[in-house]
Amino acid sequence: MNPIFFKLHNKLRLMLIPDVHAKTELLPVTTFTFQIYRSGHVNERSQSAYLGLITFEMPGGQYYYSAGSDELSGDQVAEIIRLINHQRT
Repeated sequence: MNPIFFKLHNKLRLMLIPDVHAKTELLPVTTFTFQIYRSGHVNERSQSAYLGLITFEMPGGQYYYSAGSDELSGDQVAEIIRLINHQRT
């Protein structure tokens, strides 16, 4: 999938790499993951630019954040989730 680029209110530029996994064994569950990187970094997909992973499962609609080399604040994660939801609608 194509990367998604965002700029947060605190001017942090991000690149999200989306991925989708579907499981249909018992109940249908779709998992969306978004790898988060600093955008504008020399090597955007390097370990030092990696900020973590957001996972969203449907049904249920809960988000989970796993920190990368640097940890995002709760407010930053909430803003990213709002931007992802806006992007999906």
